[in-house]
Amino acid sequence: MLKILKEDYQSTHKKGGRKGLSVGTQIKMALEYWREYRSMRYMALDYEVPKSTLCKYIIWVEDVLRQSKKFKIKEIKERFNPIILKKIILKYCS
Repeated sequence: MLKILKEDYQSTHKKGGRKGLSVGTQIKMALEYWREYRSMRYMALDYEVPKSTLCKYIIWVEDVLRQSKKFKIKEIKERFNPIILKKIILKYCS
């Protein structure tokens, strides 16, 4: 995971520019968000970054890992598809 993200980060920042948090920290943020279902507001306070920056990092990690085809990460639309949720609810509540 770290290798894939570092390669993308280095190719994106070849020309220089402002560097943000380390790739390792960005992975930690994304994993913490996915696993613990923490609010971005409180995570932003812990990492001392704006909520918008935290969101940008998490989305970047998701996109790079999804594009690599080595990880199966569904898009938000797929995860919260109302038709699928309705089928699940009907299946387990009936």
